[in-house]
Amino acid sequence: MEEYWRNERYRFLKGLGPVITCHHLDDCVETYIWSALNGTPKVIPLTRNNVLRPFLTTRKQDFVYWCESHNVPWIEDESNKNSRYTRNYIRNELMPHALHVNPGLHTLVKKIVEGKQNT
Repeated sequence: MEEYWRNERYRFLKGLGPVITCHHLDDCVETYIWSALNGTPKVIPLTRNNVLRPFLTTRKQDFVYWCESHNVPWIEDESNKNSRYTRNYIRNELMPHALHVNPGLHTLVKKIVEGKQNT
């Protein structure tokens, strides 16, 4: 289901012209862990067709802080809490353990993202 909805989302966005998303560093770390567990470690690319992701080196907590300090509401998808989906399992269950093993995981992945941006 995750792949189906991701493909549908990109199919929809394809017809809109340039689209900026708020994918952030925490998303990149989750993608890195998920892909590494499947044998192909990678990070979210800066662009995909017409989709631009300029915030890949910014932590989610920085966005939350900014929104709260500027009274800007945001929507958190309720399905993110459902660990039945692999991405959410990684986010909700595995990430705390991965960060216990390597508290510098965000720094490591940020360096990878920055390296990809410079190539």
